[in-house]
Order: sequence, then structure tokens, then C-alpha cells
Amino acid sequence: MFERRNVQAIFIASAALVLSSCENSTAPPLVTGLYKMVRYDGHSLPYEIGGSNPKGNSSGGCPVSIAQGRLSIFADAGTFALTYDYQNGCTQELMSQVGVQGKYIADGANLTFIVTRTDGVRIESRGHLTSSTISYENEGLVLLFERR
Repeated sequence: MFERRNVQAIFIASAALVLSSCENSTAPPLVTGLYKMVRYDGHSLPYEIGGSNPKGNSSGGCPVSIAQGRLSIFADAGTFALTYDYQNGCTQELMSQVGVQGKYIADGANLTFIVTRTDGVRIESRGHLTSSTISYENEGLVLLFERR
């Protein structure tokens, strides 16, 4: 009798643990909104990526950083727009904005971002949802956005 109760208790505890881990692994669905970039390839923002040398000069210049980024999700249409800004470290002025837009497919916590270039080439990037973040992964580069 003692052994049977122990086995039952272990079974109940194991079942609760399995259910608990399943609940934690599901992320809330994407909703329409603007999500702030919090990491560029594992680095917090602003993140210095190199320098900008004056024309005709191979030394000196100013540091260039990724200053900020954003991911816009349009859930009803299944589309997205991702942009981030380069910033001149000497003047603090924004130099240019890099971005892509396209469609996305959500399969549970897994995302597929699809961009079709003007020449018709289709590029797929992966992503992942958690309860607090959205990731966008392309050619080894990982961008992380905060869910609010």
C-alpha cells in the first residue's frame, strides 16, 4: 500500500510538471503592433558596428552604430516591416535606415518571414516567439524585439 501511494504521488507530480512545461512553452499569438529592437546579434543597443572614414582617408572617421530598430506586425494581413537605424557616432545624426517588409507565417511559437525582392527572388528568414520576445534570424544574424 505504501509503495502504491508513492507511485501515484510521483505520477501526479510528473503529470503536473509536464503540463506546466507545456504551458510555459506556448507563446501568445502575434498581435498588430510596433515592437522595439532590444538586441542586435546578441548586443544591446546602441551597438557599434564599425567606422566611417572621410573620403580619400583610410584612418580617422567616426564610429557607426545600430541606434534603434523596430518590427511592425500587421496581424490581420499577415505582413511585417522591419527597420533599424545607423547612427554617426560623431554627430549623433541618423545616417540611413535599413529595412525589409513582407509576409510572415506563424506556426505556434515558430515564425517564417518571407521577403520577395523586386527581382522576384524569395528570401525566407526564421523567427521565434516567447511570451516576452520575438526573434528574427537571417544568415546567422539574430535581431531580438521586445513584446509588451
